[in-house]
Amino acid sequence: MTYVASIGEQFEVVQRWLNGGNSSGTSSGHSCPIVGVPDNGVTRVFRFEHEAAGKPAQEFSVTLEGPTPLLEEPDALTRLEWGLYLFAPSFAALDRLGRFARIAAAVIPALPSAAWSAARGRHQLAELRCPHAAGAANTDAWRVALEDAQAIDRLEAADLWAAIRDDHGGVLRSDYGVIVAAPELVEQVLLDRQGRYSLKGQFELMRQSVGEIYLGLDPGPRYDDESGPVNAAIMQLPRGVAYGISFAAAERKINAIRDEAIEHAARFGESHWNLTFDVREVVDEVLADLCEAWFGIQDSPHFQRGSTDWQWPDEEPPIYPGHFTALSRWMFQPHPGPVPAELGRRYGQALTRAMTAFVADIRRNGPNDVPKEPGGGDAPIAKAVFGHRTHGANDAWVARTMVGVMMGFVAPIIGAVLNVVREWQRERRFDALRADVRAGAQTDLAAAERILGRAAYEAARMRPMPQIIWRTALVPHRLGPSAHAVDVKAGDIVVLGLVSGTQQCLADGVEDNSLMFGGKRTATPDQNPTHACPGRASGFEALLGTLCALLAPAEEMRQIGTPLGLSMEGLIDTGRIAMFDESLAGATSSSLLEPPPDHPPAPLPTRVGQVLCFGDSWVSNPYPLVGKDIRDMFKACGYDAPEDFCDYRRFGFITDLERVSEDMAAFVSRRFKPPVSLIPKAIVLSGGGNDSTKSRFATLLVPNDQNLAMPILDPSKLAILVGNIERSYRNVLNRLLKELSQIKVDVPVILHGYDHFFPQGLVDANWFRKPLNTAGYKRPVDQVREDQACHDLIEALNKMLANLAQEPQYRRLVRHVPLQGTITSLWNNPTDGWRDDLHPHNSAFQAYALAIDAVIEAFP
Repeated sequence: MTYVASIGEQFEVVQRWLNGGNSSGTSSGHSCPIVGVPDNGVTRVFRFEHEAAGKPAQEFSVTLEGPTPLLEEPDALTRLEWGLYLFAPSFAALDRLGRFARIAAAVIPALPSAAWSAARGRHQLAELRCPHAAGAANTDAWRVALEDAQAIDRLEAADLWAAIRDDHGGVLRSDYGVIVAAPELVEQVLLDRQGRYSLKGQFELMRQSVGEIYLGLDPGPRYDDESGPVNAAIMQLPRGVAYGISFAAAERKINAIRDEAIEHAARFGESHWNLTFDVREVVDEVLADLCEAWFGIQDSPHFQRGSTDWQWPDEEPPIYPGHFTALSRWMFQPHPGPVPAELGRRYGQALTRAMTAFVADIRRNGPNDVPKEPGGGDAPIAKAVFGHRTHGANDAWVARTMVGVMMGFVAPIIGAVLNVVREWQRERRFDALRADVRAGAQTDLAAAERILGRAAYEAARMRPMPQIIWRTALVPHRLGPSAHAVDVKAGDIVVLGLVSGTQQCLADGVEDNSLMFGGKRTATPDQNPTHACPGRASGFEALLGTLCALLAPAEEMRQIGTPLGLSMEGLIDTGRIAMFDESLAGATSSSLLEPPPDHPPAPLPTRVGQVLCFGDSWVSNPYPLVGKDIRDMFKACGYDAPEDFCDYRRFGFITDLERVSEDMAAFVSRRFKPPVSLIPKAIVLSGGGNDSTKSRFATLLVPNDQNLAMPILDPSKLAILVGNIERSYRNVLNRLLKELSQIKVDVPVILHGYDHFFPQGLVDANWFRKPLNTAGYKRPVDQVREDQACHDLIEALNKMLANLAQEPQYRRLVRHVPLQGTITSLWNNPTDGWRDDLHPHNSAFQAYALAIDAVIEAFP
């Protein structure tokens, strides 16, 4: 800890002083061995004098660090790390500040406790209502003012809502609609005792997307008939179940993100790991588990598990939970805009088609069969839909209702968690609550309710989900207090500011939280708003479970600058570092040395030109002392093979290449622009292998029940995994081919799907061996079945790439090079050809490079 007088003159001043004056007996400009800073490209040597008894002083030289390559960070014994900057005023300054505060308190009234300001809102309102503002442009301005995330973060939307409440009696006519802001008026419209309002607008949108579902029905016999059994099943979900599923899913996702970061760091001998992640990643994992537990869709080939993908093609299975948020925004926002409208129609129709096929699959098992949750029991909400007393035999109704109910719970829970976290971040409350959770040392539902319940409700009332809903007026009437009453016309859009009502309740100290759920469901039906949320209890459990898991990790966690972004860091176990150090050193590990192949590959030819490689460790060798890769073999031929996008730490997954596809395209373009000494002759993409390992591989495995006829890999889950990899490949190829078209260049874009491997557990058992062990498989007892499973995985990946290369839009430039069987052709015992479970020996890479080179040479 250091006290300094200047924020710009800190430890560096001490460091310079120590480097400028020392007790070594040599030059005062000599670098201090403890706090000296190494320079790139310079060997740092420390010289000192030592005088032994009775002997003249002698000079000694000790090499501290060797030369560090340019652009790499030099190692240093003493490093500056991130710290906490605190202001420590003097006692005199504190006394002066106290005097100022007492004087100000005497002449300026205390500020209101509310975080918003109606005064600021009046300025916004004046601009929105100015005579020149009208029509569609003004509707868009209102939408930005009330719905934009930044306006909400800056409390500008809250300011505007407060101005409508304070100055207009809580109701205001605008181009956005008749805006209802006062909590008592919002409740009046929701309860609708006079039958003045309708959901017919939402119902029409649903017909264009999912189809007719009871979420768009007005009160009446049809609504009661369709919704009754399903809402009852939702309300009867056992206490604690949703919390347990959500906490376990969130914890699993956070641990997987952490473990991957630890393994990456340990592989390079680092003693410290760090990562950043988005809370959305965790919430999507939670919602996917809840979809499976309540609706039983996990084993269907008609759906795929995943997050929102804006480039999703219609021929792919729809994604859960990713597809459901766009539906909700289109149907339940008053003015969603063209993009949500297009996605709402596409996604809704795709979900209904997929659910119709899913229902047909279930029916084939028997007319009374229902979907199963992952543990094998009946999925409770699906059971209520499939077994509906009136419509359960109508497959089309069952499919539409399943989609509608899933939409009704997915979007609110996603939004609720994200809104609460954003509010806690805005209030700087996240770290304090994290300390409370960790101090409590308990993460059960009762503890979460005690520690987080009130804070979660307060944040949710600042940002409920949804924040705005709407109705269509059926008859003319007046709404609001007499002094500010608005004449509502038939057909008017009536915009209900749930967020305005909950914020006012929060400021007034009202403890009732029911407004954020669209009202409360009581034992007296006529006191229930028709569409009050039946899943209030389970939804809040899911919220608490997710939040508790986010706050519970023992590792260092901080908020980062981006909304919903968090970082984690920690130290790595020395045993794990040693394991990776040994594997990477290679020189002393016989398992990393290549057994001579029984049938050596042909010599490499001599070539001129460039080959642009992108991707994982097959073009970025992780064993630099003993191993080669495909790119190394190209270089041995004489090709220039830049390494800009060859780094398995940064581009180890095909999704990494997808993320940087714009940068890749720009890099390709630069390589063809003059002055160019060597023209690129091909582009090689290497990805998909890491996307199929560890936790992803584990999801494919069928638990071992000793049935030798049962395949190890679940075919439907394998299809989903390969489909996800294919989607990323398509996005990468589309961007590269677009760039090649723009610069008018034709070169082959080469894909490969790896070679048949064997899950022996060499170097890193987490890739394949540990997931197999966890599923109950052991070598040598299950060796044949294990090897066949890995063979099938590689074949599925190659088949997908081969088919992709033959599609009309790719056929002209894209080439798939099959590498399977190469190792079998080189070694009589194929396991001899593998350095570890993912990386072959050098002779195999030489053969792979020869196969790819033949395709390059044959390209017209």
